[in-house]
Amino acid sequence: VPVVPKYICDNLSNCKNKKQEDMAEYFDEILNKLDELLSYEIVVKDNPLYHGTTTTNDMIIRESNRKILTGHNFKYSIIKNLFERYEASILKVRSSGKYLRHTSQIDSIIKIPIKGNSVKLCLDEYYKLEQLENKIHETNNSSPMIEVNKQLVITKLPRYMIIQLQRFINSNATGISKIISDVNIDEEINMKDYTLESSNNNKYELISIGCHIGTNITSGHYIAYKKQFNNEWFEYNDDVITKINPTPINSVHHIKKNAYILVYRHKEKTSPCPVTVNHVVGATDAKKIQDYKDKLQEKKDYIKEDLIHDRFIISKK
Repeated sequence: VPVVPKYICDNLSNCKNKKQEDMAEYFDEILNKLDELLSYEIVVKDNPLYHGTTTTNDMIIRESNRKILTGHNFKYSIIKNLFERYEASILKVRSSGKYLRHTSQIDSIIKIPIKGNSVKLCLDEYYKLEQLENKIHETNNSSPMIEVNKQLVITKLPRYMIIQLQRFINSNATGISKIISDVNIDEEINMKDYTLESSNNNKYELISIGCHIGTNITSGHYIAYKKQFNNEWFEYNDDVITKINPTPINSVHHIKKNAYILVYRHKEKTSPCPVTVNHVVGATDAKKIQDYKDKLQEKKDYIKEDLIHDRFIISKK
């Protein structure tokens, strides 16, 4: 299906209604529209060449990701491939750390409250272990009541990680107000502490920033910053494009107080998202890649158009 920007814009509700909307909501709608245009039905099979472990973490990753991939009306697309992360919310017995159960979820934007003076500290707070106040039954309604901890963890990282700093809060007393606290924008983030995977392939680099300039959500102005492949930063202010000098980007005044949407790109050549066999093999060696394909084809579980999802193979229906 050809992707025509004008067609997408014409079918976005904000464009059709001539409305100015929140940057995060607008961005989310663009991703959803692209996903709708490019998605297709899939068949999910186990990867016969995956040599995993029998640990609890590996079991959670496998079960959680399979549940998402085979969920009701789930369709796959390059948008899901590039932007969506998979997560599991895990319950464990507080006294022993014993695994109880988990639920799965999927999203393309990490919406983090501002509870630290850097993006990394905000992520630490967002993914930290939480002690639940109320006891729950260990298994069924007749089992003992126990104290538990809950933790949100990532089971599949995306190629592009989108973070929304929640600068707007709603209170009964003051309505919607903006948080203008300084937040240091980390130019590199290691997501290792928030994932169940044992891989070291978890580093991301900052490539874009969206800022809201203004004091409240109903007014103000958006400015974007983009890092080019030569590592130079440019400011996009409506139709005015300006090279930022000097860098680092945190030195630009108003960014720490107004950064709202952050885009990070995975640093490694071996992307964490399913793309082609060479990402799983972890090499660009043509012979090694071909050997892997041949082994899959021998098992009659792979065709060249398939995506390798580490533990799974994704085929078009």
